Amino acid sequence: MARSCIMVHDMTDSETSATEPAQVEPPRRLWWTAAHLLGFGLLLALAILLAKGPPVDRADGGRVIFTEADLAHVRAAFERTWSRPPSAADCCG
Repeated sequence: MARSCIMVHDMTDSETSATEPAQVEPPRRLWWTAAHLLGFGLLLALAILLAKGPPVDRADGGRVIFTEADLAHVRAAFERTWSRPPSAADCCG
């Protein structure tokens, strides 16, 4: 009768087994991509702000002015759409 001998080997922290998966560090690609996107976004925002320039005070206070020709055009478009002239409630809201 043959006797089999089993050898037991204690593994230390520095040794790994062929059957154990190697411990993998968290993926750095996600952080790398996020950092690049954030940097690109900040550069884009800076470029837009520089291209736009500082806010300018307008002499007219930023008001929108409609001329009679503009109002006639809006009235004509209303009549084409609704097949009737606009009433006072339609014009004044």
